[in-house]
Amino acid sequence: MAMRSFIRPGRVTIDGIVNLLILLTCGLVTSALTGHWPAQRVATASIDRADAIFRRGTEAEHLPGVRYDDVDATLVLYVRSTCHYCTASMPLYKRLTTEVAAHGNVRIVVTSPETVDVLGSYLKANGVAANHLVTFAGRNEATPTLLVVDKKGMIQNVWVGQQDARGENEITETLARALAGAAS
Repeated sequence: MAMRSFIRPGRVTIDGIVNLLILLTCGLVTSALTGHWPAQRVATASIDRADAIFRRGTEAEHLPGVRYDDVDATLVLYVRSTCHYCTASMPLYKRLTTEVAAHGNVRIVVTSPETVDVLGSYLKANGVAANHLVTFAGRNEATPTLLVVDKKGMIQNVWVGQQDARGENEITETLARALAGAAS
């Protein structure tokens, strides 16, 4: 016995449309009841994990070869070349790293689980300069993440994920205040 399609080319039946709507409704209701919205679940889990790792006023995790005590502040970026949020955030990071580099006594560290060669090529292609590149898997899986760490190694500010215009303004203003405070 041959299977019959509900929707035949050139001919749409009411039964076919109703069955399709029922299937879509069941999928949406199941997702709503279980809380499993696939794209949101991954992003939320990563952000929740980053929030648990990085808290203002807590000690920053040790990055191989990075000292916090020999500069006024350290700007730490966690990125991946395969992260589309990181790539979308590169214009902001380019602006920030240019402003920070002009200050002089602030280190820019970019870290990724990727090799230094891959990371360096990715940053160069996006015009982002850094003082130090670190291949480090660490505990943070949420990219992009941006930290401002003081000379005592304490986290002063944390931003996780791609920022909207308001978030970008907050980062720029906070960083400007931190740099002004470090200069005095």
